[in-house]
Amino acid sequence: MIMASSARKPGGSTSRRSLRVAIKVDCRPETIRQWEALVDRERNSTYLIQSQLPSNRKQRMKVVQQYYEIVDHYGIDRSVVGIAINYFDRFVSNYSDERHYLLAAMTCIYLAAKIHSKIKISAETMVSMGNGYFTRSDLLGMEMCIFNSFDWYMNPPIPVDFLTVVRPLINESPIDLTIKTEFKHLVQYLIELGLYFPFESPSSVAYAAML
Repeated sequence: MIMASSARKPGGSTSRRSLRVAIKVDCRPETIRQWEALVDRERNSTYLIQSQLPSNRKQRMKVVQQYYEIVDHYGIDRSVVGIAINYFDRFVSNYSDERHYLLAAMTCIYLAAKIHSKIKISAETMVSMGNGYFTRSDLLGMEMCIFNSFDWYMNPPIPVDFLTVVRPLINESPIDLTIKTEFKHLVQYLIELGLYFPFESPSSVAYAAML
């Protein structure tokens, strides 16, 4: 069994419970190996949040919400939000100057899309979203600051990666297709909600979403 270190409300709770059991029972060695490899990556000190975030929870929740609004507006995959908020949490946990909070937040979603999405957001567009709070030079300067502070480790494991690992088990389950589709939508929705809460490991968020 693998363990952990916007969707409509689905019906058929009994069938969904059967699907969860099937996933736990039918875990193949390759699935377990891939899951454990992701857990090893998330335990890498490079990807850990080492200290208390200086911002309050409401501010951070606004950042996550803004990220979802940005990716939805530009048609960017929502998984990019998981990467962007990982960048943001790691950066602000080490640099507590909240004067640059907005600049850091906008640079993180800019970088996440730049590296992990086929759809990019231009620096000029990011500056316009900042409503005059920062310049293009500020954005590019913060970009290099983040690169250097991360030692260029820009590919963190995120909760949806763990869902990807078990998706073949879901797809191949004999459970009704409608139930499988609803289950995947529900898990995706819960994973997205999980990003609003800092310090939970990606594997924990994914595992809790599939329980």
